[in-house]
Amino acid sequence: MRRTFYTLSILFGIIAFEVVFIALSTTYMQVQFRSPVLGNFRFFMVLLQEAPLTSLKLIIVEQPLFIIEAKHHATAATVWSLHYFSITVLIHVFISQVIANIISRSADAFRWRDIPFTGSVLLLFSSLYLFLGSCCTGGPNWIFHTWLLAVVFNPITSSNATIQLYQMLKDGFVIWQVLTGVLGGYLLYRNFRKT
Repeated sequence: MRRTFYTLSILFGIIAFEVVFIALSTTYMQVQFRSPVLGNFRFFMVLLQEAPLTSLKLIIVEQPLFIIEAKHHATAATVWSLHYFSITVLIHVFISQVIANIISRSADAFRWRDIPFTGSVLLLFSSLYLFLGSCCTGGPNWIFHTWLLAVVFNPITSSNATIQLYQMLKDGFVIWQVLTGVLGGYLLYRNFRKT
């Protein structure tokens, strides 16, 4: 029971940290929560009966389980939104359980060591999807990709060098995202293999 409490506390703490970080970065603090799956529950139930594989693919892969977003108060346009797909939620739960296990094993002497901290951050970073309304993205992208797009399309900070850097990197974002996740997972595995 104590480990479940730790896991849920850590899970909500991680999500709260991500939301506060993006909110402070964009200066849009009014946040709302929505779930495309729960919002269209009847549609997904009908689709599940008629085409089970298609609906499972849509729910598990293509639709975020929930979205945390900030909207502009006057126009109701989305300023930013964090999209939590199934894999994102699974990774968040996994990291929360790993941290809860560390805490419950040695609560008195709990110290974040470098390797599990770095592995956790890399694994979480590899699974985050962000949409920025100020940027020209058509939907959510990997958080690093969105950040680089925001830099490239910002008339104040953009230069030919940033545009050329983006042109060089744009085709490899999926590979970088996977490598970031694999490196984070490896660091966690390496740490727990020792203990």
